[in-house]
Amino acid sequence: MGSITAKTTQGKRREQEDRLVVLSCDDGYILAVCDGHNGHETASKAIARLVRISLEHPTRDSLADTAVARDFLATVIRRLTEETCSDESGSTLSLAHISEQAQRVDVAVLGDSPVVVRTDKQTFWVSPEHNVRANEGDCRYVREHEGVIQGGYLSYHQHDTRELQLTRTLGDRYFSALLQRKAEYFHFPLGRESIVVVMSDGVYDEHFLCRKEDLESLPMTTASVVVQHALLRGSRDNISAIIWRAR
Repeated sequence: MGSITAKTTQGKRREQEDRLVVLSCDDGYILAVCDGHNGHETASKAIARLVRISLEHPTRDSLADTAVARDFLATVIRRLTEETCSDESGSTLSLAHISEQAQRVDVAVLGDSPVVVRTDKQTFWVSPEHNVRANEGDCRYVREHEGVIQGGYLSYHQHDTRELQLTRTLGDRYFSALLQRKAEYFHFPLGRESIVVVMSDGVYDEHFLCRKEDLESLPMTTASVVVQHALLRGSRDNISAIIWRAR
């Protein structure tokens, strides 16, 4: 039913901290992007463990069922948050399960690595962002847990030298008291014109794509095209993309 392309590049960063994977399952595919920070260790661990969990999970052959797929994604998130909770480094995690059998996509988002779902030519959905610059609900959680937000970052106190923009992550042991570890889950029907894109936030830039709604304008032909356009626009970040397109 669909084709998949994937691409990642270090870009202008000193280190490549993005990690991605495409896994096959009986009814379709599992796509994942981790955007690491303060090192690649948590992102690398999460992707490696995702592969192992997927292979070992007893229901991986029954993911065409919506409830089973939702439980599978929740199990992955729970186990990865548990296994990375002592990490100094951190990472986002965006997951998409494409069920070509059931013609449906299941999405789990922890952090701000964007997922875009085009169900038809006119209908787009863009995932929520778990960071202090875009998620007021998460900002309230930080303040309720005695954190402070200033200059677009969270920290424990006004003069703390360690800051974080994200409000939900894997790892980031230092910020554990201020972070939520719960993902948000969504599912959508897929048709003959559908596209699913899972990316790191390196696809943004300061001038043309600075809001999540702007992602609808991306050239969603192949992952290489998305990455190349981000580089041409001057993105200074690691850039990663996976695209599934119906055919």
